[in-house]
Amino acid sequence: MKVFVTGSSGFVGRNLVPHLLKNKIEVSEWKGRSQGDLTDSKIDGALKNAMSGCDAVIHMAAKTSEDPSGQAEAAAVNIEATKKLLTLAQSLGIKRFVFVSSQSAKITNPGNYGASKKKAENLVLSSGMDAVVLRPAIIYGPGNAGIFKKFVGLVEKLPILPLPYTNVTFQPVYVGDVVSAITSSAITEKLPRREYDVVGPDEVNFLQLIKAVAKAKGFSRFFIPIPMPIAILGAKFLALFLKKPPVTVDNLIGLSEKTPVDIRPMVNELKVSPTPLAEGLALSLKP
Repeated sequence: MKVFVTGSSGFVGRNLVPHLLKNKIEVSEWKGRSQGDLTDSKIDGALKNAMSGCDAVIHMAAKTSEDPSGQAEAAAVNIEATKKLLTLAQSLGIKRFVFVSSQSAKITNPGNYGASKKKAENLVLSSGMDAVVLRPAIIYGPGNAGIFKKFVGLVEKLPILPLPYTNVTFQPVYVGDVVSAITSSAITEKLPRREYDVVGPDEVNFLQLIKAVAKAKGFSRFFIPIPMPIAILGAKFLALFLKKPPVTVDNLIGLSEKTPVDIRPMVNELKVSPTPLAEGLALSLKP
């Protein structure tokens, strides 16, 4: 089997590609930084060549919530690029299309990131292809990328941590489980055309997650709760001056509303055994 993968240089991609190769799945990667932006029409020929002969597309490349983005930018990367890949995949006779979305797509009043992901989901599911949409919660794991790394860096550097205060809970998911869910989505025959929540088994709020990180690292930290409306205003202010602020408005919007999740389809249909948070943090933060 051969799969075409976008976003392979990202946090999840750097874990996914070796896993696919280990399982004897041939991989054709598209690395936007070196091969060209998916939204650029000049790369269409090269993109089509890279997709030729593939049995499935795994689309992870996105304008994420880690960096501030305007509505137009998020739409171009997250919606238009997805539309292009769907069109090319159909023209090449590729059957399976796996779209890695986000829990942010389920928020009632999403930011630019969540709104663009939701529109891209609709394109994928209405394409007529053998489509699977995966909605991971906050992904954590070893490595130097991803929003989780931001959290770890703050815990490591600051003895006193101002944190956005919210009782909203979520279920962080270990990167290895996300990799397993993506792989199963690409290779399992006769999956229903549907969305899957890709989440961990443990429900925590943001403060509990950061405390768990501090505990796993062996740090004693003092936390100052910041009301969410003030935290969002602060994030907007930081975005005016910093290209990569410690937290973005989309990050905070994602923490402001609890999204209902059902872990059973991931377990029963994708055959993913979710990693407990304590075990996943130990794997993620070991020296």
